[in-house]
Amino acid sequence: MAISEELKRLYTSNDVGVRYYDTLELSHSEFSQVYYLVRDSKAHTWNLGGPDAVFQPYPFELVLPEVGSSQQDITITLDNVSRVMTREMENASKNIREPIKAVYRVYMDGLTESQIYPMSLLLSDVVVNVFSVAATASRPSLYEKVVPSGIHSTYDSRFKGLWL
Repeated sequence: MAISEELKRLYTSNDVGVRYYDTLELSHSEFSQVYYLVRDSKAHTWNLGGPDAVFQPYPFELVLPEVGSSQQDITITLDNVSRVMTREMENASKNIREPIKAVYRVYMDGLTESQIYPMSLLLSDVVVNVFSVAATASRPSLYEKVVPSGIHSTYDSRFKGLWL
């Protein structure tokens, strides 16, 4: 995952005056709204290329995959979920034709752009209970990439740097 120079400095300097914020955007056709969540105690507003989006404070845990691990799924757990969101997540998870979409971003104090390239994910294995919603997020589009093949595929000028 490519991160910005500012975020690299924050991670390495441990500056207590600058914070970073994990955010999630959850969407599905059966949701009454797009849910914009930030792991913080107060709401934040960021521009996503259109109208400003207000990210609501929400307790969630996001476990990123380990570097070098063959399993590249992300585990997401939302705590203290409202009844409306619980019902919508449960109904949407039953629709196997359309997965719940999630976008993970990281923002920093004073900066308006995401400090990582927004990671689009699809939620699967959604488990809903009274207190929380847990799901596995994956990037299946990584496995759907077409790799050139054929007689001249060992070097194809359309795919510079790709050697098979």
